[in-house]
Amino acid sequence: SGAEAPPVAKDRAVRGGNREADHWVPSDTYALANDFRRLHTPTVQMEVFAELLIRLNKVWRQRERRNLERQREKMQKTIADLRRRLQQAASYEDVLQSSEVERLKRELKEVRMTFNSGRRRLNQTEERLLETSLESVESLNGQLNHLRLRNEQLQQQLAEHDTRTDAAYDEGASAAAAQASDVVDRFAERTNELVRE
Repeated sequence: SGAEAPPVAKDRAVRGGNREADHWVPSDTYALANDFRRLHTPTVQMEVFAELLIRLNKVWRQRERRNLERQREKMQKTIADLRRRLQQAASYEDVLQSSEVERLKRELKEVRMTFNSGRRRLNQTEERLLETSLESVESLNGQLNHLRLRNEQLQQQLAEHDTRTDAAYDEGASAAAAQASDVVDRFAERTNELVRE
C-alpha cells in the first residue's frame, strides 16, 4: 500500500511537523528493508533498520530541497529576464512609434495644407512625400503586428512559469499594445481618407 510506515517507537513523541516528516518513511521502503533484514541479518532488530531508513530519508529530503531551491532560483531568473525583455521591448517600441507617428502627422499636415490651399494636383515631391507617409504607416503597422506577436509569445512564456501575481502587468502591456495599434489604425484610416479627398 502507499501508506506511511509508523515512526520508530522512541521517536513517537514528535514536537514539530517538520521534524515529524523527517521520521516517516514510505511503507514500501520499510517493508523492503524488513525483508532484507530477515533474509541477510535476522538477528538485527528492525528498529536499527528503521533508524537507518529515517536517516537516509532525511538525507534525501535535504538533497531534494536543495534541488528544488536551485530550480526555483533558476525559474525566478528566467522570469525576471523575460519581464525585463518584455518591458524594454515595449518601452523602446512605444517611443519609436510615437516619434514616427508625430513625424507622419507633421508631414501629412503639410501635404494637406498644400493640397487644400487650391485644390490643385500634387506635384512629384508631394506625391513622393505622401507615398512615403503611406509606406511608413504600413511599415509601422507591420512592426506593430510583429510586436503584438512577440508580446503574446513573451506573455505565454511568463504564463508557463506561473506568474499569476503579475497578471495586472501583463494586462497593462496588452492594453498598451492594443492602444498603440488603435492609434496606428486610426492614423492609417485618416491618411487614406485624406488621400481620397
